[in-house]
Formats: sequence, structure tokens, C-alpha cells
Amino acid sequence: LRARYSKFCSAHWRRNDKRPTQSHTLMLLGLPSDNLNVIHIFDCMHTHVCHNFSLPDGFTQELFDAVVTESNWQTQYQYWYHNYTFAGRLLIGSLVNEVFQAMQLKTTGSSDAKDFLLYSGHDSTLAPFLSALGVWDGLWPPYASMIVMELWQYDSGDQSYAVRLMYNGKELKMPGCKSTLCSFDEFARIAAELNPTAAQCGLSSSDQGNALNPPSARVQRRTNRKKH
Repeated sequence: LRARYSKFCSAHWRRNDKRPTQSHTLMLLGLPSDNLNVIHIFDCMHTHVCHNFSLPDGFTQELFDAVVTESNWQTQYQYWYHNYTFAGRLLIGSLVNEVFQAMQLKTTGSSDAKDFLLYSGHDSTLAPFLSALGVWDGLWPPYASMIVMELWQYDSGDQSYAVRLMYNGKELKMPGCKSTLCSFDEFARIAAELNPTAAQCGLSSSDQGNALNPPSARVQRRTNRKKH
């Protein structure tokens, strides 16, 4: 089976095939080789390390580092194939555009605009979100990580706005923006590039609205007192 599908794998993927690491790790766990992939192994091992639990016998620091490296590489390959915009559009483009649309309502003075939105997600939400915006460092998000996107209004009197992106307290400059304070027009172009079509989501044309405007029930949202 591996020989049959290896021709579909890029040379880059084949050069970085670390399945021996995965197989060795699963052997130590007493699990069949097709039971878990290396990312699931990483998740379990990382939880143990962060809570100061001991790892099973045979798990050396070298093996732990190999699992972390391989897990990061596989995730990078997924989120950056064949470029981060293409992958981001399919992985999390709808959420990026939901955030953009919420900001757009604010810029137009709509009565439906919210002053504060809170989204609760996972590490597997944060990484592709950052990747889609071109600012992911390729490392798995630590526990309690947070992305903050702020909408700023200039005092120039021309009703112009800007967006600032912060990750764990650090300002990040999105590609396509002149600075970390990204003009709203620049951010609108980024969001448009990440807006998936119904066909890309495997939907019929009649479901186009569902692709571009996912129901808020998919994420937890809360409103709070006024704050741009």
C-alpha cells in the first residue's frame, strides 16, 4: 500500500518521512503501528511533560525531541501546502472572514455591530489561523495561548480604521500590511484572499452563504461592554 501511494508524495515529504520514529514510539506504548499518528503521540507526551508526569519507560529526551520535531513538520506541511493562503482558505478562511465581517459592521456603524467578541478554540484553531494570516512561526501554540485582533479608529476625522494583530502579547505584522497597524483596506484584501467559495467547501451554489457566513454556533461568542 505504501508503494502504491508513494508516487503521490512529494520528494520533500519522502525525505522527511519519520514513520520509523512513530513506529518506535508506538512499540514502546504497546500499540499497533496504525493506531495513532505522530501528532497524537506528541499531544499525549506534551501533556505529560507539562504536568510533570513521568513518561513510559524507554522515552528518552532524544525521542521526545524527535516526536516534537516531526509533529511540527507534519503540521507545517499541512498548513503551508501548497502555500499558506491556499491552505488557510480551506482550513480556516471562514473564521477569518467572520472576524472581518464583524469588524466591517463596526466600521459602517451598523446597529448589529458588536463591541467585543470572544472566540474559544483549540491549539489546532490558533495555529491555522495564524498560518492563514502569514504570521505563524511553525511552532505549536503553548497552553493558554491567545490571539487578539483589535479594530482601531484614527482621530483624523475621515472615519479610517486599522487592524492590529497580537499573539501572546506580541504585535505581528501581516504580509500585505505596511506596519503592525494594518489599514482596514489592507486587511480587507487579506480576508478576501482567504474567503472560500462554496465549491471549495464541497457545497452547492445554493449553499454559498453557509460557506462564507458560518453560523456563530460553531464557536462560542460573548459580547461585553464597548471596546474597539
